[in-house]
Amino acid sequence: MKAALKLMNIVLCIGMYAISDLSKAEMIYIGIEANITGVDDPWGYFDGKINVDDRIKGYYSYNTATSPYYLDSIEAEYAFSYPFGIYLEAGEFNFQTNPNLGGLDLSIGNNQSISEYDYYSVHSFNNLQIFDCYYEIHWQLRDDTGTAISNLELPTIAPVLDNWKSENYFVISGLDSFNIFARVTKAELIPEPGTMMLIILGAALLGRKR
Repeated sequence: MKAALKLMNIVLCIGMYAISDLSKAEMIYIGIEANITGVDDPWGYFDGKINVDDRIKGYYSYNTATSPYYLDSIEAEYAFSYPFGIYLEAGEFNFQTNPNLGGLDLSIGNNQSISEYDYYSVHSFNNLQIFDCYYEIHWQLRDDTGTAISNLELPTIAPVLDNWKSENYFVISGLDSFNIFARVTKAELIPEPGTMMLIILGAALLGRKR
């Protein structure tokens, strides 16, 4: 009995530590929700099943231990391969980074150009085809006050949307095939799967102990 209680306490402590240590995690998952503002579907691929005011939900992931492939005093560009990428659902359709190819870029600009604006860009360019169409996924935030970020390091938290009021542009672009335009309305940090399991297990054991 004492051994069981000791094990429960250990697992609980691990779970609680995981919660407090989320900001230091190397594997980052950012959940997003977006409101569709425009649909360009000249070939009728979506058959009216994706419309203005519909919701896009999903997440993107990256590793904060990654070094930039381009870096200067005002800009950093990072590239990620499998298992990192982006996954989205819009209606009955899925849009996601191809796990066999990877291809997610995350770019950060701090005090760019003469106007000293900040920007944050997520770009997935190797994606699983839909309707045999090649497409890209791109989300860009911009802050013309230059106060949204203070460095070029990969963030361990989700973008605070209220800090990016100059531009919030999201598009799933199949070039001449289709375009879905949206505005991201929610972005939040999701605990990575291993940490989530520890949290759930720790909470369950705490409930049993009580």
